[in-house]
Amino acid sequence: MNRDQFKGRIKQAKGRIKEISGELTRDKLLEKKGQAQKIGGRIQAGYGDFKDDIQGYNDLEDDIRGYGDSRNGRQSNHDADS
Repeated sequence: MNRDQFKGRIKQAKGRIKEISGELTRDKLLEKKGQAQKIGGRIQAGYGDFKDDIQGYNDLEDDIRGYGDSRNGRQSNHDADS
């Protein structure tokens, strides 16, 4: 889990708490602030998820093309083995 995912999910939780508090106290402003914070957290967490997806795609692409050798961290050279 990266920083954006973590912070986004924390913002979502804080927003939900504000939203519930606003509902219980009948404070519409607090309720709307909580909803806005939840949406902001959802966006930030989604951005973090996207970053993870892109990184995973790049790693997969490197493995498929043979750019990296996962055993020793160096580039593999298949022609040198012959």
